[in-house]
Amino acid sequence: MPKDFYQQSTSEVQDYFKVSQEVGLSLAEVSELTQKYGFNQLPETPPPSVIVCFIKQFTSPLVYLLFIAAIISTFLHEFVDVAVIIFALLVNAIIGAFQELKAERIMREIKNLATPQAKVKRDGQITTVEAKNLVPGDVVILESGLRVPADGRITKSYLLEINESAFTGESMPVGKVIDLINFDTPVSQRNNMAYLGTTVIRGRGEMIVTATGLNSQTGQLSQTIEQIKKPTTPLFLQIAQFSKIVLWVVLSVSLLIFIIGLIQHHTLAAFNSAVTLAVSAIPEGLPAMITITLALGVHKMAREKAVVQNLSTIDTLGSINTLISDKTGTLTLNQFSVIAVMLFSKNKFSTFEVDKITPFQIGLKDLLETAVLANDAASSDPKVLTYDDPIEVALNNLAEQFHENRQVFIKRQPRVFELPFESKYRYMATFHRADAVRTKVFLKGAPDTVLKICHYLRDHHSKTKLTATLQRKILDEVKIHHEKAEKVLAFASCVFSTSELQNTKWDHHKIRQLIASKMEFLGAISLSDPVRVEASSSIQALQKAGINIIMATGDHPSVAKAVAGQVGLELNVGNNENLENRLAYKELKKSSIFAQVAPNIKLEMVKVLQKNDKVVAMTGDGVNDAPALRQSDVGIAMGQSGTDLTKEAADLVLLDDDISTITQAVQSGRVIIANIQRIISYLIATNLSEVFVVTVGILIWGLGARPILPTQILWINLITDGIAVLPLALEPAHRLIMQLPPRPKNAPLLSSKNWRTIALAAITICVISIGTFAWVYTTSGDLVKAQTMTFTILVFAQLFNLLNSRSDTYSIFSKQLVPNILIWYSVIASIVIQICVLILPPIRSFLHLETLSLIEIISALIISSLVLWIVEINKLILNRTPSK
Repeated sequence: MPKDFYQQSTSEVQDYFKVSQEVGLSLAEVSELTQKYGFNQLPETPPPSVIVCFIKQFTSPLVYLLFIAAIISTFLHEFVDVAVIIFALLVNAIIGAFQELKAERIMREIKNLATPQAKVKRDGQITTVEAKNLVPGDVVILESGLRVPADGRITKSYLLEINESAFTGESMPVGKVIDLINFDTPVSQRNNMAYLGTTVIRGRGEMIVTATGLNSQTGQLSQTIEQIKKPTTPLFLQIAQFSKIVLWVVLSVSLLIFIIGLIQHHTLAAFNSAVTLAVSAIPEGLPAMITITLALGVHKMAREKAVVQNLSTIDTLGSINTLISDKTGTLTLNQFSVIAVMLFSKNKFSTFEVDKITPFQIGLKDLLETAVLANDAASSDPKVLTYDDPIEVALNNLAEQFHENRQVFIKRQPRVFELPFESKYRYMATFHRADAVRTKVFLKGAPDTVLKICHYLRDHHSKTKLTATLQRKILDEVKIHHEKAEKVLAFASCVFSTSELQNTKWDHHKIRQLIASKMEFLGAISLSDPVRVEASSSIQALQKAGINIIMATGDHPSVAKAVAGQVGLELNVGNNENLENRLAYKELKKSSIFAQVAPNIKLEMVKVLQKNDKVVAMTGDGVNDAPALRQSDVGIAMGQSGTDLTKEAADLVLLDDDISTITQAVQSGRVIIANIQRIISYLIATNLSEVFVVTVGILIWGLGARPILPTQILWINLITDGIAVLPLALEPAHRLIMQLPPRPKNAPLLSSKNWRTIALAAITICVISIGTFAWVYTTSGDLVKAQTMTFTILVFAQLFNLLNSRSDTYSIFSKQLVPNILIWYSVIASIVIQICVLILPPIRSFLHLETLSLIEIISALIISSLVLWIVEINKLILNRTPSK
């Protein structure tokens, strides 16, 4: 493909691709070009194969130790031990590979939920398509906050500025022009080109796609990008540090056992016992289990319309104590409908309900003309989901109700220039060719802003001076609608000579000064955006969870207050001026509503709260919200109304823009962390109990009469540390989880309460195991029988402790625990497997066991259950607010 599009004029680029700027490609041409160039997507790293995942499970240093133990046992003709070790390694590898592949598949499914979109012209219509379906020659519309979906030649630019830092490393936005560049220039200085992966941060424009996928500039860097290693999340770093501590403790105990064996002249037995204990006691499978827990939890959140973009968000979700929420789309439906029209007629400003106004009302046609021309929405159907602003769609719909068609207006008066909406100015204006010498300006914006730049009122074909008294009357009328939670937009227009505008050289500062000198006020339109039915209950749920809600909106204070009243927020409206001085935190503490908030104020709000040890979540949708989203502990972007830039800056994307989804996400975050705590607590308790049993047994009876053998420990870990623990990853939310306070920021993964329960369970299992071994060995003198009973009790006790691990506060019989049928299936299945091991001669001899009678098995179950009852008694004694 040519590499010199920046050196061609816009008409030459259109000729090259045989496309019209106003019509775009036809569907037939798109199909043909897709066959020629392929899809507009970069290659992804393929998922690891089953074989690779399986082999990866054998790369741990602890597995190498087991292999060494197996080789030594082979030389000593201990083939049973070798078989058990190999079998244990294979089963662990299968389980590990399965968990890793499942986690990988889930994360890829979640990634595919966020499908990039692009706004294009095809067959003369503006439509939204998946970015991967773009082809060279497509006419793409670029708007503030959207990601550039392919490489392209700029053909229209209205204050268009693009952040190319991801591409060039330059942090300053680049102003884009349509003029050709005659000389050779590096890619980073081609200001008439836009590149895949960069982001529009201001203005509007159009481009013709010149390169897609691997042919784009970014595509040529894709291999380098794919090779960049993703950083480890704080949660995994915490788990890794924790695992290192466990590793050194267990290796120290193993070394002690080996030294004791050397002293007692049981070198081989000591080596095998030390190695087996080290491998079994270290929770080697913990990272894989944590990964699958996170993957399952994140997948569940995605099904509930909350897409996690940063895994560290999971940990932070449980610590949020302040939520700064937008109003539109989060607390309301973002589905606008016109309620009333306000017009100035016969020296009087009057309000007409939309269903009662006639098409012949004086001033209505001028108002509707401005409403559809100072408008970027192509659609007039509010039920069709597009990139279009719902307010502008509602305005188009209003015009169609009165048989005024937007396309007719546009054909009659084509747009030649525009001033896109900016929060700084609070209005947008479009410029249309009226005839050869005149240009008409249409403007819409906030009523107070529009009134300030208007000098006249349009009264049919005459003009009336807009006095201060008339302004107050209009604003009083507007206030009535604001207090009903309605949004009001004001409209103005004026005719200028084209030469007068050209003299400004289309400099937006000069143009703003010019139009402010002679704009004529036409009227206003009031729109309703219903509050979400579930908003009130969601806010109550978040407040019960210890989360303070602050509404921060760009709307008028009266509108914000009215909506706040409907959703149950306190009606304390904050003073924005105090947010920029030393009174900021005091103002934030006492206020629940902040209106007409500029994006830089939102950023200050987040910073002030964080300086005062608050963990802040913030919602946002506009391009200017991105800095505040990045600054917040959990940035939450709107999936439907949010721009690409806000989604990129966010940690969490709400696919339905609904505050109830935030409530569900907070609950899911708490559940995931609680389940991780349960898994860690259970694995440490079971592994510590094995360390205690082996160590105490060797200290009392020596290596000649060990309570349990290395091969038996490996088997126990297969039963209790593998499949049995998976149901803990699926533990449902306990009924009071959203009535607990947020988890303190930077709190350790396991609380002191967790550690007390772990110690109690591990010591109890050790005592009943050693006690049973001592009693059976002393009374019968049968070492194998004693080892069999100890082995059986260890398995059963750890399964009973699996039930304990569901909560360190509530009894397993408590109604606060939502039933988890999987954990019962797991326990019953494991008990059946254990009984089969005791019954089937080949496996029994394999593990050096004896047959146990039914009475002995029942006795083992009863004795093992002591760990359940002792922990239950402990919960009863220490029954207090749970820590998780």
